[in-house]
Amino acid sequence: MSQQKIDTINRKMITASNHFQKSNYKKALKVLEEAEIAAKGEKAPDLLAKILILKGNVLETDLSVNAALTNYDEAFTISSRLFLEEPDNPDLLMILEGSITGIKDALNSAGDIEDAVSMGPVSICEKHGDVFIGVCDVLMEHDIDNEEDIGYHLNYVEALNNILICFAMAQIPKIKVSYVLKVMEKYSQISAMDPDYSDLEIFVQRMAKLYGDFFISSEAFDAAKQVYDKYFELTDRKYKDNPDDMSNFIAWINSKTLIGDHYSITGQIDDAYACFSDILEHVTPRCENGHDSSENDSCETCGFGTDSLEHYSSKRIFCDILAARTYQKIALIFEKEGDIEQAASYFERSLLVFEQMQFLPPEFLSMQADEISSLEHMAEFFENINDLDKAERIYLFEIDVYGGLVKEGMDETDNKLCIAQTFDQLAVLFGENAHLEKADHYFQKEIAIYRDLREEDPDVTDYDEFLAETLRDLGGLYFDSDFEKSLRSYEDALGIFEELVELDESSVMGFANTLKKMAVLYAAYGQFDMSLKHCNKASDILHRLPVEGVSAKGDVSRELADIYFAISNVYEELGDPENEQEYFFRGVDMYAGILHDADLDTENKMIVTMEMMLKEHYYMEVEKYDKAKNLVELYNAFYEDIFANNVLDPELLLSLVVSNDDLGKIHYNLGAFDRSVEYYLRSISLLEDIMDSHPDDIRYLEVMAIVSIRLGMVYKAIDKPDLAKQSFESSLETQARMVEIEPSVNVFNIEWGITCLEEYADVLDRLGMGDEATGYRAQAEELRRRSQCGSDDDPIAFE
Repeated sequence: MSQQKIDTINRKMITASNHFQKSNYKKALKVLEEAEIAAKGEKAPDLLAKILILKGNVLETDLSVNAALTNYDEAFTISSRLFLEEPDNPDLLMILEGSITGIKDALNSAGDIEDAVSMGPVSICEKHGDVFIGVCDVLMEHDIDNEEDIGYHLNYVEALNNILICFAMAQIPKIKVSYVLKVMEKYSQISAMDPDYSDLEIFVQRMAKLYGDFFISSEAFDAAKQVYDKYFELTDRKYKDNPDDMSNFIAWINSKTLIGDHYSITGQIDDAYACFSDILEHVTPRCENGHDSSENDSCETCGFGTDSLEHYSSKRIFCDILAARTYQKIALIFEKEGDIEQAASYFERSLLVFEQMQFLPPEFLSMQADEISSLEHMAEFFENINDLDKAERIYLFEIDVYGGLVKEGMDETDNKLCIAQTFDQLAVLFGENAHLEKADHYFQKEIAIYRDLREEDPDVTDYDEFLAETLRDLGGLYFDSDFEKSLRSYEDALGIFEELVELDESSVMGFANTLKKMAVLYAAYGQFDMSLKHCNKASDILHRLPVEGVSAKGDVSRELADIYFAISNVYEELGDPENEQEYFFRGVDMYAGILHDADLDTENKMIVTMEMMLKEHYYMEVEKYDKAKNLVELYNAFYEDIFANNVLDPELLLSLVVSNDDLGKIHYNLGAFDRSVEYYLRSISLLEDIMDSHPDDIRYLEVMAIVSIRLGMVYKAIDKPDLAKQSFESSLETQARMVEIEPSVNVFNIEWGITCLEEYADVLDRLGMGDEATGYRAQAEELRRRSQCGSDDDPIAFE
């Protein structure tokens, strides 16, 4: 091997690097290709690997991710062989690290720029899996603790970490927890060796989160716990050495939080509560009381020195947010356990902390914005327990946060849209709870924002569409109470959509939908001619619409189905059964076309079945059982078809159970008792399949208890008391099992419980078991008494 030629190759790499730094990618690649040919001629694999890594760097920066990955892949093939032959050579370790980092970065880049990558993480790990593991094992055995060169340590730890990242991206469970613990330890050691590498502490935190999540997703819970414990060990050591250092304190809290979350996930509720309580004991003393800006001494309350108000504010805000988050963690534990009162208490504590931080200096506003998703969950919790005042407080606090960002000029348009959306959530919340005045108030605030945005930027048609949709929602708010207000809002929305349609055909769906809603409004107030006029206009528009794409075709078909059902209902009111049936079956045919469309994905079809279910339930309520049967038979057949190919999906199984249950109810009401029995037995069989793998899931147990009651009622109707007795007893056993699993709350609907006891007592009378029947009737009466008195918080227990 000629030293002169090697020097020439090295100079070419330097030249290429210079071109690269000046963004002259083509020139850099040309020089590197020349160097690559020369390195192959000289049979210098180490130089060739370096060149390939440089080529990958250039190509990746030039957004040629596929080509970059190919070069990194070839470089790894060479460098891994060289390293495994000579693991003590620091230069070879550096080249190995460069190739692995290149692979990892290219895979990440592909995700960032949505580029198609010929070799994704799975194929990379399948191709190099054994070599990856071999390199990891050598690195684990290789003692570098005595090595003082930090660069050597970094190459070591980066090579190991990036291999682990590739496995994590591929979701291949070959990662040994010992590898992860070693990398975390090494990052911490390097950080301690040189203050310039203090950022590596952040890597340790990211690793703990990344690999802990990976192990949990693989159900390797013990491995996840080892990772979290290692992170806590590293943070606890530094925190004890210097508890006044805010970064040490926050890292310690983060590590404890991961452990607490792990306890929650694995059902160790007492340990989770103790862990989060320990966090609060450390956090809350640092949150209490304020400070005068003139103080410069150490603060006994928060434990930090306060050189300035700004310095203190940063620490105080961090502590407040940590406290608020931890209150939420404890609330989630109680929520999961069904202790709603305690959950509400801790959620409110979290809210109070956030509200105390309402007026922060501008530089801290983004920290509050990061908490919006957790605030959303809190709002939903209070909505679900019908505490509208607290839900409203949370949404208004969110609006204040967004408003602060707008005031400071941060992403003004996006944050104004977020404010509008939050007003929409408030309007919907109060509208659903029949507080029309408040709902109207918040809709008007949302409308005002969209109008302001239109004035600021009239060329953006999105604001017009948002405005039209909100006006349409406002029309729906007054649908049942004020025809004139409802119609006026619909007309305002229609006018905007009509203008938009002239600019862009994509607004046709909104235009047609608004026409349909107006048609339904006219029908509800007896103006059937106007209703038919608007329905026909909407139908004509959609039929003329050129549809591109499968999803758009499905959307149009769904809208047409709705229109046909609306027309059918009008003809029913007009006493025209022929047209009523014609348009009803047009709607059914539209739904059938969607469900049988091979190009439309299952997720969209499932959405359609939900719409069909709502219509079916409406027809059941008005005792139109034949119409309900047509709909439920259609989507039941769809569920059966996909169930045949995916028998392991519990959510699909539950959908199939519900559809069979509905068919059982329909045939019972139509007097077809034998068919009703068939469908109920099918539901029970499917539920038994689900509960083999989910024996303690309250949802499935509740459905099983109710279906068993319904089956018992059918057997009772066809005078089969022995079979009816078995069904009611099965329901009672299932209800008792629910109480056993959730003893602290009433987990079964009281009305169904009463029905079961009374029906069971009737059957026992028929079988000549009068004394037993009297006992169960007494239980039913006691349950009814408790229900009427409002004392329904105790668990239902059956003998």
